[in-house]
Amino acid sequence: MGRGSQPDEVVRGYATAQSAGDLVAVVNACHPDVVRESIPFRLLSRGRHRVREAVAALLRTFPDYDVRLGELRLKEELVVGTGLISATMEAPLAGLPATGRRFTLSFASLWKVHDGLIHRELLFFDLNHMCEQLGLSTCELAAHLRSWRLGLQG
Repeated sequence: MGRGSQPDEVVRGYATAQSAGDLVAVVNACHPDVVRESIPFRLLSRGRHRVREAVAALLRTFPDYDVRLGELRLKEELVVGTGLISATMEAPLAGLPATGRRFTLSFASLWKVHDGLIHRELLFFDLNHMCEQLGLSTCELAAHLRSWRLGLQG
């Protein structure tokens, strides 16, 4: 990854780093002014420091977090893709106790890659489907996520 890399190669490296639990590589793949947004969690992370916090929290909860990219489409600096995310809830999520259960679900993302670095990421997946597989109440998780978000964004 880095300057001169094609945007889809940057995204593939970023996904590989997430699957490996390599927080340093995830953050290094990001532009200093990165904006990362998880639409289902309504979590907006601006800058490498906030992305590090958000991804670290994700990896604590789901240490076997795995991203399997499917189709990627490229138009200049924009990469649009789909794939599967799977993980086991081994630690609390936004204050809810770990269930030890695993989820696998489809996702769609948009990434803007500038100068070989992720400048923007938008992640979309079905939160209700994730909750069903993890044995969580979607409404209860949404309430806990509100408080969690405020703590991360504060």
